[in-house]
Amino acid sequence: MLLALSIPMLVWHAQCQAFRNCDPSLDSDVFRGSSYYFIGELEFDENGGAARGTETHYNYSNAGEQGVVACHVTYSTSGIYDPASALFLLDAERSGHSHDCESEFIEIAYPLVTSYTLQVSVRANGLFDVVRADSGEEVGTGSWEEGAVSYKTAEVCELY
Repeated sequence: MLLALSIPMLVWHAQCQAFRNCDPSLDSDVFRGSSYYFIGELEFDENGGAARGTETHYNYSNAGEQGVVACHVTYSTSGIYDPASALFLLDAERSGHSHDCESEFIEIAYPLVTSYTLQVSVRANGLFDVVRADSGEEVGTGSWEEGAVSYKTAEVCELY
C-alpha cells in the first residue's frame, strides 16, 4: 500500500532564498542570473512494485527592474521500485507550472515527458544519497520513511 507523504518533507522549499548560494563577492543584483534546485517526493511499495510522486523544479531569476521572478515546474512521476537494487525506474510528465514561467523557457528547459532511473544509497544516519543510475551523477540527498522518500538537489547559482 502506498503511504501519504508527510508535511515536514516540504520544509526545504520554505527555506529557499534566491541567489543565496552565489559567491558573496559577486553582486547578483547587478548581473542577470538564476538560482535553481528541485525537490522529488515518491511513494512506493517497499516490497517492490508501483512508485509514484512529483518532482518540482524551482527557478528564481533576477529579471532586472522586475525583481526576482519565480518559476516552478512540476512533473508527475510514475514507475516501479526494485528493493533488491534500490532503483526507481520512473516516467515523468510535465503536469504544471507557475504563471510567471515564460513558455519559451519551459519548452526549452523542461520536456513534456522524460524517463530516468534513480538509485538510492541509505546512510547510517537515516538520510540517503540519490544518483542517476545510468551516469552515477549525484542528484541530491533526502530522507526515507516507510514507503516514502523525499530528496532535494543542491541549489545552483548561475550569473550571466
